[in-house]
Amino acid sequence: MARWEFPASYGQERVWLASQLHPDSSLYNVAMLVPLPTGTTTAIVRSALSTVVERHESMRTAFRHGADGLVQVVHDTVEVELSEVDLRESGGLLRFCDAEARIPFSLD
Repeated sequence: MARWEFPASYGQERVWLASQLHPDSSLYNVAMLVPLPTGTTTAIVRSALSTVVERHESMRTAFRHGADGLVQVVHDTVEVELSEVDLRESGGLLRFCDAEARIPFSLD
């Protein structure tokens, strides 16, 4: 997998440090509901999200701390993970979305 490495910016270092100090925090998560037209399939959503990730380096960037300090690692490709959930069994849309928005993600 091809990748590029660059020194992390001061702002990126601050966010990374906060994630190291509070790994269970979802403070920097941004959640929103996006209404989809009737008939939209999982395959269509996965394809659209994959296109966004492919076009935007920030969506393919992780961080690595090494001997030279913190660097941002921009991956050539990142697989989009998408799961289907039956909302009839999850307590409703808003409850499910609230729970999902609180799940932290790794910057590594």
